[in-house]
Amino acid sequence: MYKLLIILISLSPLYSQQENIPGKVVVESTSQFWIASKLAVTDSFYIRVSLPPDYSNSYTTRYPVLYLTDADTFWGAATDFRWFLHWRNPQIIIVGIGYGSRTAALKKRRGDFYYNPTPDGSIGAQKFITFFNDELIPEIESRYRVDNSNRTLFGWSAGATFALYTLFSQPQLFHNYLIGGNGPVTDDPLDRLERAYFENSKNLQAKVYAGIGIYDKYYPRLKNFIERIENRGYEGLQFKFETISTFTHSYEAGVALMAKGLQYVFHKPGIYLKFLQLVEEHGIDKAIETYHHLKTTSQEEYAFSESALNNAGYYLLNLGKTKAAQKIFELNIEENPQSANSCDSMADFYLQVGDKENALKFVYQTLETLEKFPHASTAIEKTQIQRWADEKFLTIKSMD
Repeated sequence: MYKLLIILISLSPLYSQQENIPGKVVVESTSQFWIASKLAVTDSFYIRVSLPPDYSNSYTTRYPVLYLTDADTFWGAATDFRWFLHWRNPQIIIVGIGYGSRTAALKKRRGDFYYNPTPDGSIGAQKFITFFNDELIPEIESRYRVDNSNRTLFGWSAGATFALYTLFSQPQLFHNYLIGGNGPVTDDPLDRLERAYFENSKNLQAKVYAGIGIYDKYYPRLKNFIERIENRGYEGLQFKFETISTFTHSYEAGVALMAKGLQYVFHKPGIYLKFLQLVEEHGIDKAIETYHHLKTTSQEEYAFSESALNNAGYYLLNLGKTKAAQKIFELNIEENPQSANSCDSMADFYLQVGDKENALKFVYQTLETLEKFPHASTAIEKTQIQRWADEKFLTIKSMD
């Protein structure tokens, strides 16, 4: 049965350093801890880690990571958008870097983000990069199953200049950049850093999304800097710049940047529409054959998921195309043998076509799958699937 779950299950008890901070609202499925730094301007950071919905379903899958600066401000929006990505794109781990409160962030963030040398010659942004490279990223990669070939850095306002500084001083540290709300002025240290980089290298392996409100006071800075980068013709650079209409230098603009940037970096069209097109044009058997081929050859082009097949099965079932729907539900069980939900959908199919014997068979298979693979479903999912099974038992009994 297809469903949308909006309640998350907390995984935080798994991590011994998780701290409950008085006065804090803890987002479900999130672990929090402080990490001390000997390298950054700030001596400690409040780290939040949000795991994707399917993290506990596999012990081998590794996930892309979004490193979110200004997490004291943007954490809620980022975790909300991750749920949007869950249904359409690869799942991601989110790591938020903050200071424990917005008040603390306002006092400390500039020291870590800015790239102008202090009187002693040190550069806060360079120290912050070293913190990422030597302290934070190794800690995250030792705790969680991450894909270290797919790191993304988000930076808004002063965080954007830090992200740009990282892009041109240590570009290999991150693979994707979401940047917005600020840029360098002509001939300042960041401006000179990019010019020096270009003199030494015409290669820049990165995917960058940049955005800014049309009425943002820093619009000319970022627009001019981005145009120069685009005109460089860096080999390997994938780039998109958007003007976010009506926005000023505001939180709302930062949230809009995040939404658009995450889609640009992570979005892959789901196989759902492609699969239905194949069924319409070539029939169900050829569609399934092509599906297997695409899953082998086109992982980078399409997002393959249990929900895509499930939705396609229900779509065709509701159109009365029962033969095609049945084969899709069977395919979904084959592709997701640990999923109780796929068995429940098969039971739904048999109920709808009036085959109570097979409906009962798959209700029992649903419950057996729940018991056999206890880590494949969250507690909320187990409760929901059990309730659906109970309802089906009553429906089948009423058919006698």
